[in-house]
Order: sequence, then C-alpha cells, then structure tokens
Amino acid sequence: MKRLFLFLLLSVLVFSCAKRENYVIKTRDFKELSIPFDIPFEHFVPLKELNSKSSYAFLYYGADGKVHYYRDGKDVVLNAPLVERFKGGIFAYLDYKIDGNTMYVAQWVRYLGEPRTKKVILIRTDLDGKDPQYTLVSSTNESIGKPMIETDGKGSVLLVWSDESNGYGVAYSLSTDGGKTFPQETIIRPANIASNLDVYLPYYEPKNGFSVVYTTDKEIRARRVSDGKEVVLFRFEEGYQYTPYVEKDRDGLYIFAWRLPKNNPADVYGTYKLTFLAFKDPFEKPVAKLEKEYQRVYTYIQPAVLKGDKPLFFSVNLPPKGEDVYKADGEQLSKRINLVYSWNGEDLKKAIEDKANDYLYAQAYSSLALSDRGALEVFKDLRYLIPQLWVVYVEDGKTKAFGPLEEPWVETSYMSKSLYLGDGIFRVYYLVKDDKKNVWFLRARDIKAQALNNPYTLPGKREKQEKLEEALQKFSQCQVKNDLDCVYSFFDPVGQKQYPLEAFKRNAELLKITFKDYKCKGKVVGDTNIAVSYCTYTYTLPPVIGTVPVPPDKRQITDKDVRSYWVFIKGGWRWAIETFPGHTALQW
Repeated sequence: MKRLFLFLLLSVLVFSCAKRENYVIKTRDFKELSIPFDIPFEHFVPLKELNSKSSYAFLYYGADGKVHYYRDGKDVVLNAPLVERFKGGIFAYLDYKIDGNTMYVAQWVRYLGEPRTKKVILIRTDLDGKDPQYTLVSSTNESIGKPMIETDGKGSVLLVWSDESNGYGVAYSLSTDGGKTFPQETIIRPANIASNLDVYLPYYEPKNGFSVVYTTDKEIRARRVSDGKEVVLFRFEEGYQYTPYVEKDRDGLYIFAWRLPKNNPADVYGTYKLTFLAFKDPFEKPVAKLEKEYQRVYTYIQPAVLKGDKPLFFSVNLPPKGEDVYKADGEQLSKRINLVYSWNGEDLKKAIEDKANDYLYAQAYSSLALSDRGALEVFKDLRYLIPQLWVVYVEDGKTKAFGPLEEPWVETSYMSKSLYLGDGIFRVYYLVKDDKKNVWFLRARDIKAQALNNPYTLPGKREKQEKLEEALQKFSQCQVKNDLDCVYSFFDPVGQKQYPLEAFKRNAELLKITFKDYKCKGKVVGDTNIAVSYCTYTYTLPPVIGTVPVPPDKRQITDKDVRSYWVFIKGGWRWAIETFPGHTALQW
C-alpha cells in the first residue's frame, strides 16, 4: 500500500511539473539574420500592428547602418541608397508609423563628407517594403536626437526631433503631401534636452490637430502646430529635480513626473513623488490625476498606462536600513535589490514574493507590454552569473505569475522588446547566445502570461550541501594532482570568459606552483545558490619564476582558511573566481 501511495504521489508530481512548464507557446529563432549583439534598444523595433500569433514583423539595423524590414521570412533593406550615398556615415535611431498601407520610418545619419553633418531622414514605403522613397528633412552641425513621427490619416506627417545647433531646442516640421516634402523646421527654444529632461514627442488629436510636447527646465508644455499656441501641462516644483516621462497611445497622452529627493537626487532612501496626468486632448483639462510619494526606490522608472487612466510603473529598490544584509551561517552578504511596482497609485510591492527566489537580483528592467487587464515586465537577473531574462505578469495590483524566459544556463542579452498578441499571449523578442558557435541570434518566444512559472528551482539545502562537499573534495584533488583541465572546469562562466583555458595553462607553466596539500570546507548560505568555502593549502614555488630567483626559505608557503565563494549552476557548484583582487562576478 505504501509503495502504491508513493507511486501515485510521484505520478502526480511528475504530471504537475510537466503541465506547469507549458507557458511557452511557441519559439521562433531568426538565425538567418545578422543582428549585432550590442544592438541598442532603439535599433530594434517590432511592428506591433503586423505581429500576430502567426506573423512576425520588425525593423532593425545591421552592422553596416542598413535598416532592415523583416516580415514573415522576407528581409528587405529600406535605405541601401542612403548608406551608399553617406558612405562611412553613422546611422542611428528608428521610429515608425503605419498609416493605411504606407509605412513611414525615421532615422538620422551623421556624415562628415558634407558641411552640415547630421541629417534627419524620412523613409516611405508600403507594407511589403517595395520601392522605398527618401526625404532629407533637416541638417545641422550639432547633435540631433531621435526623430519621431505622427500622422493624421489624411496625408499629413509631423516629424519632431531635438536640435542643438544653437542651444537646446526641439525641432518640428509638418508635411502635407504624405512626407514627400517638408518646410523649413521650426525650433522651440529654450527647451531642455540635457541631463534627464529629454522629453519630446509629436501628438495628434482631431479637435486641435497636431501638437508638439516638450520639456523646459521648469515645465512640460504642448505647442499646437497650426497656430503656435502653447499650454503648460505640468510645472516642476521649485528646488527639485525631475525625471519626466511622456507616453501616448490610442487613448490619450500621459505624463509621469517623477520628482527626485531634495538636495540629493540619488538618495535611494529619500522621498520620491509621482504626479500622473492623463489627457485626451492636451489643450483640455486632464481626465485623470494622481499624486503619490514613495521611499526606497530608484531615480528612473518604467511607466505604462492601463485602460487610459490607470498608471503603473516598475522600478527597483533596496531593503530597509538595518535589513540590508543577509545573515546566514555566520556570513553577512548584502541583500540584492529587487524588482518592485506600483499599480494605480498603490504602495510599492515586490514583483516576486517567493522565499526560494528572494535573493533574485533584478539588476535592470528591459521591456514592458500591456494587455487589456495586466502588464508583462521583462527584466534582467544575474543570480546564475550568466545574464538571464525573467518575466513577471501583474494584474489588478497583484503578481499573477513569473518565470524565466530560458533555462538558467542559456545566456540572453539585456535587450528585449515585448508586445501583446491577444488571448493572454505575449511575445518577447531578445538575443540568445549559441555557445557552440559563439554567436548571438534573435529569438521570439510567445508565452502564456497566466501560466508562467519557474521549473528550474534549486534543490534543497541539504542536497546542495552534499554536492558542495563533493565538489570541494574533487577540486582539492585536482589541485594536488596539478590537473589543470579539471581545476579549470570549476571556474564560473564569467571567469572562463575573462580567463581562457590557454591563458590559465600558460600562467601555470610560468609559475610552476605545486600543491602539497589542499583541504577545503564550505557551507551553503541559507536558501541561496551561494556557498562560502575556506581552504587551507601548502604549495611550493620553483627556484626561479621567470628570471627572478626564489630564496630556498621562501619556496614553501602555507595559507590557512582562504575564503572564496561558490555558485550553483547547471546542477553543480562552480568556483566564483576573482575577476580582480577581492572581487567576483557575484552580485552580492
């Protein structure tokens, strides 16, 4: 009977685990595309309107400055003549707007072959990428920020960009012939596009038409393009610094004015204040307003709006003072920062409330996508040393599910772009490393948000302790036997990247150190994947190191209780070697 019970219990566990892993609906790899690993966020843009459960569409920069338009197996270069014309120029930024069957793409180029070296470019093409046309909208000798596009569906196209040709300014130009020609740009000064006040964007609303939203050092303003009339949308409080955000969607225009702590804007333990404003029309009163103060948060947030009036933002925070160390087994390790969010003005909440994952290191957030009911946040975690993207889904102010995009040993980039496909399914674009070929490629993964989970939980502390003791014993034996391949196999992945096996062997050959004795003991720290070891060993130096003689009485050395850290990866323990004296890649 007992055997039957155990069999049934095991069957239930196996079945439930298999069932829980089905949050990945579909994965599509684009190994045929050459996308640079270090591609900036603004150089890869999914086309939201053209993505579906069966279709993929996005813009991206190649390494040569060419803008590629990919759609369902067809990869079209949109700006080849421009790259040839401005040979050696640097192309940057991407914005797009789909208006009927026309797609507009904006970019700029920095080119040293002509007197006015920076140019704003508008590309016009159809949804198949056929016969792209180009308009050089503006040139300047100074810096130009990202050009952005807005249309009215009637053939008018507004372009807005920043301009530093004569002090900080925001420039705009309105085409009334579908982007074929643009008049001389109008530059708004003084605008503040320096430091963290870099907000500007084009906006269209049927009643008042086109407007330009921009920031000065004191206000966020909107200018109506038709007659130049301006209104103040938000005024900064005297004596404070702000990180402002202006967002827009089909439902309206939104302001997130993020006030930093007075006197010390970087004080994570200071008081931050959010003012949220929602507008249907920037020349009318806001339809929603919210003010809220927060502590222990970050200088920057990642904002979004649900259903036109519910503000949401993600950030990262630190533990309270006095609770900022993890005390376990005689060790005090710094607690990691964690991902937090605020839903519709509520207090900050940990995005992941889970004891087994409480040491999760949410180093930075990557991308955010909204459904009609909730939000999917993609963020970067370094708990396994290998950079890894995780996702968390929140709805109605509560965390509904979370989990990794990949197995813990698959290295992913920080860059991701996410969007909602419908029926609770989100798509995340990101880069993945192919370890065998040592190359990066683009991957799109469709996931069911409500079903997210972490199928790669760590084993219990007792099992990890047993594995640690086995690893330390083998590691010690390898040192005594001078088995360099074996010793190197225990290096953590970051250490192996920074210290190749060939270099390790060359240094060992140069030093000719031999270990006479090597003994280690160690303990797993709490419920984490970190362990601390103390090793005592005796080693002998050669008579000469390089050309430097070693005195006979200095050749044999004994070091006692040398501390080092180990990390649990791929089901085994790896030595977190020092990247430079006193430091490892561990984020503690």
